[in-house]
Amino acid sequence: MKNLILLFTLFTIPFLINAQETTFKKRKVKGLTAVKVNASALKNNFNASIQQITAPPPSGNSYRDKLAIQKKKGAELFPRKIRQDIQSRSMVDQPTIETSIKGNTSTGGRPLDNHFAVNNEGQLVTMVNSNLTVKGPTGIVLVNLQLSDFASALGSATQMFDPKVIFDPISDRYIMTWLGGFDSANSIIVVAFSETNDATGDWNVYGLPGSPENDGTWSDYPMITYTDKEFFLTLNSIRDTESWQAGFDRTIIYQINKAEGYAGQELVTTLWQEIVFDGGRLRNVCPIKPATEVASDEVYFLSNRNFDLQNDTIFLMHLSGTQDVATLSVSMIQSDLSYGVPPDGEQEEGVLATNDSRILDGYLLDDRIEFVGNSRNLDNGRAGIYHGTVYDVSTNPTITATNISNDVEDYGYPSIAYTGVEPGEVDGIIMFSHTGIDRYSGHSAVYFETPGEYSDVLTLKEGFNYIDMINNSEVERWGDYSANQRDYANPGMVWIASSYGVSTNQNAAWLTQLARPNMSVSTQSAKNNNIEVLAYPNPTVNDVKVVFEIFDVKNLKLQIVDVNGSLVKLIHDDRPKRQGTLEFTMSTAPLGTGIYFLQIIADGQSVATEKIVVK
Repeated sequence: MKNLILLFTLFTIPFLINAQETTFKKRKVKGLTAVKVNASALKNNFNASIQQITAPPPSGNSYRDKLAIQKKKGAELFPRKIRQDIQSRSMVDQPTIETSIKGNTSTGGRPLDNHFAVNNEGQLVTMVNSNLTVKGPTGIVLVNLQLSDFASALGSATQMFDPKVIFDPISDRYIMTWLGGFDSANSIIVVAFSETNDATGDWNVYGLPGSPENDGTWSDYPMITYTDKEFFLTLNSIRDTESWQAGFDRTIIYQINKAEGYAGQELVTTLWQEIVFDGGRLRNVCPIKPATEVASDEVYFLSNRNFDLQNDTIFLMHLSGTQDVATLSVSMIQSDLSYGVPPDGEQEEGVLATNDSRILDGYLLDDRIEFVGNSRNLDNGRAGIYHGTVYDVSTNPTITATNISNDVEDYGYPSIAYTGVEPGEVDGIIMFSHTGIDRYSGHSAVYFETPGEYSDVLTLKEGFNYIDMINNSEVERWGDYSANQRDYANPGMVWIASSYGVSTNQNAAWLTQLARPNMSVSTQSAKNNNIEVLAYPNPTVNDVKVVFEIFDVKNLKLQIVDVNGSLVKLIHDDRPKRQGTLEFTMSTAPLGTGIYFLQIIADGQSVATEKIVVK
């Protein structure tokens, strides 16, 4: 592969340190009642764009300043370099792309914060700051809503951010969560449970207190998982008027009965907080998801020292049992491979924020955990992916780890999902964003059969331009996370959601279905056009021009649908007169004022859906 060097560092002598004291506070939160919301009945008001703006850095010795200093120190200690003696070490075949679909339309959120879930019928739920889109299996838009539309039913008018969604294969339902408000007076945690497996139908929406102790803190950065009976939500509690870097106060965990949420009953949750291990409060606690559709009442969490230049400590938290009988313990494990604060990602102009070296995703398979996070590769100084494996989780946990890195690019914001089919298989797919001086921001994936045995990197989506969304700022927002879900209806396959740079210097979401290599795929593969669509002027009054690319297409269909997915006008349904970059214009005079979607369908498969606003 051209200009591609994978650096894999694997060691085999881990050991455990486990004699420190763990303390915590635990109490019930009662009186949480649901508001029923029907997604299809909500007004599809796309003009109400809510943007996430990065605040100017505070003065003084804040953690934001400290993080910048740490990155500078890291660059001095571990400079970027190309190791001529390292060669590509592909040990297994690459995964294969089965379906590639444009994500939901971004509202300009900074960062994009895209997340995703899919049910067993292929219904796609894709979220970004600050909207939600539900699509059919071929990418046809079924519902497109602002997160504030859901939250308005709770009487909340605060700014919505940090969406997360998960499909629960045990209950055949979805759970969504997002946050509102950047201070203790307005902080709210929205949690929505679908009543059925149809995300366009009824949801039971709850508002949890974002400042549960009314102590001048607010909730930030949610992460989620589930067990056979419960749903878990972890958050960082941040002090008012301080940045997320400087103002961290404590980790809080909500433990919630899933059946009550799906039924719309009053919730009685358990709140865990003040979790202290060996005198220090655990931060950025990452809940570990089940690898398959089978789960118990055991749940694990991982954390690390994410602001350190170099460290090998991983914290393993174990929460066992349902709410009334649950117990919590923490162990500290020393990995065989150090992680550290990553450098910001290089691009043509400016840099992309990698934040810190926190753990971002992981799954539990039998008695082992596979997890991934941001890190600096200490050998080549690049931002890379830290892939760790925790063995013997329930008895005597140990960790081995690997760096996935490239000498000429930076990687970040990984996620991971299990692709095994038969008992005893441990393989999976790791997805991550990529960027470089000579490569626009997009995302890629590797397949592994066992830790240390990786495929060459497979590009999933290339960017079209560098990202430049924040005025007068050299550091642009990149992540802050991605999604990687096992396709429960098709074992051996996963669905992935991440971002890429578009021609307007913003980032947008893209969805990809991947299969592990050499797999006999039973589902019908969609055409992988990966096309970008540019519509202008948009909003428009009289006419609109649309530019896009197609190749090797025998039949091209262009149609206009309304916000409910109903056909308004079939524009074209025939063999395209030419391939490559196409441009067509149409009058919008026959259309009333409102929101419409242009759907581009190539050989029966949806390859793009573009919103058109008519004034």
